Amino acid sequence: MQNKLDAQNPTEISPPPQIERTILGHSWGELYYEVFVVVLGVALALIGQQIVDNINWGFKVNSAEAAIRDELSNDLALAKEHQTLNRCMNSYLDTLQRAVIAGDSATIRRLNELKPPLPGRAWPRDTWTAALSNQVSDHMDEGKVAIYSRAFLRISVQREFMQAMEEAFPVALSGGFGLPSDAGVIHDQIVAIQQLRSLEARRLMIGTSLLTEDGPEVAIVPLDRYFAEDNQLVAACQTSLAEITAKAG
Repeated sequence: MQNKLDAQNPTEISPPPQIERTILGHSWGELYYEVFVVVLGVALALIGQQIVDNINWGFKVNSAEAAIRDELSNDLALAKEHQTLNRCMNSYLDTLQRAVIAGDSATIRRLNELKPPLPGRAWPRDTWTAALSNQVSDHMDEGKVAIYSRAFLRISVQREFMQAMEEAFPVALSGGFGLPSDAGVIHDQIVAIQQLRSLEARRLMIGTSLLTEDGPEVAIVPLDRYFAEDNQLVAACQTSLAEITAKAG
């Protein structure tokens, strides 16, 4: 009877002394060792994963930065191109303004045929946009990130200013179509010319900052791919403007 009562109340049975010293047949020392092995394994796995991630990000950063530097070198070449063409741009706008004020539609038409000295080369910024979207910039040197951010912000503004100039030139040259004009039309043309002068000056200032600040700070120099072509363009522009001015009398 006592055995049946004991079976119905197992909690009243005291475990043998050896059960208190072991868990699942292992001593406390063995248990501590197994826990240590598990923790060490997890730690090594995490460290290994971190090392692999760092190596992968290192490759991504090096690849991205090489592309960024190439693109920025090309953009610096465009800034250099702008400085070269600025002489022709100022002469072009001076000739155009005199023709608008004089109502000389023939000269305006010749200037339109010559086309403004505004090359349609895009200012690329794709590599920096990709570095931001792919979070590669988060793993770059903070100092370089600051310089690249500033440089490509200026490049974005250059793109906007160039687009604004492309939109203003048709208005400034509208007097060459031989349509009847009045004071209001002439006023719009003069305003467009002044807008072009302002945009040109601001673009020149930004380009100078790219060449004298951003490029040197990360040891990037402009490509010389446009140099010869730009000098030829300036020479041809100045020759054509001299001929147009001579015909205008």
